[in-house]
Amino acid sequence: MKLLLLCLSVLAVCADKEIQRHYEHPSWQLFGDQPKDRSFEVRYYNATKWVSTKVSALTEHEAEEEGFRRLFRYISGENDKRTTMQMTIPVPLQMFAGRCVFCKRDFIVSFYIPSEYQENPPIPNDKSVYIDERHGIVLYVRKFGGYARTDQFYYEAYRLSKDLARNKVTKFNRQTMVFTQYNSPFKLFHRRNEVWFLESSSPSSDDIDRCFGCCDNV
Repeated sequence: MKLLLLCLSVLAVCADKEIQRHYEHPSWQLFGDQPKDRSFEVRYYNATKWVSTKVSALTEHEAEEEGFRRLFRYISGENDKRTTMQMTIPVPLQMFAGRCVFCKRDFIVSFYIPSEYQENPPIPNDKSVYIDERHGIVLYVRKFGGYARTDQFYYEAYRLSKDLARNKVTKFNRQTMVFTQYNSPFKLFHRRNEVWFLESSSPSSDDIDRCFGCCDNV
């Protein structure tokens, strides 16, 4: 059993390295005290520029598709310099707590801007697309594999919230969470997905399930 777990760990590390070789990604480092049970990671992401778009939609899938289309047009040359840029990873989908289950809510889809253009990124032609300057930030991250369905993202977010509570972490934002994917739909094995919670300056008593109504069927 230990040998199997070791082999799976090696495969996961190799898969991560393969992803990083092919696509540029923002730099980060492990930050502060990591949980002893290794159920999540605490990461610090350096200040970076992203290109983002806000989408109002009923479902995560609808928001992701529309946001991806807008951003892909931007990196394909629909900008003031007609510059084409390489795809980067990951593709975060940030979602916010909605007013009700049947209401549209806001999502933000983002691409990391390649390092070559970080200092002076091209300006988007599409007014719904904007350059997003992000300061350094601490994230709580849970990784998981496979083809991630929306309900699985919610389940992993629920598990992350419970892991944080068990490790007595209370200062994270429960009004928003980020689903991230690293692979194209055509990659069959060793897929990588993550759920991110953002560090907050003060503790919150809100419950993830109450904010998002995400775990009724878990």
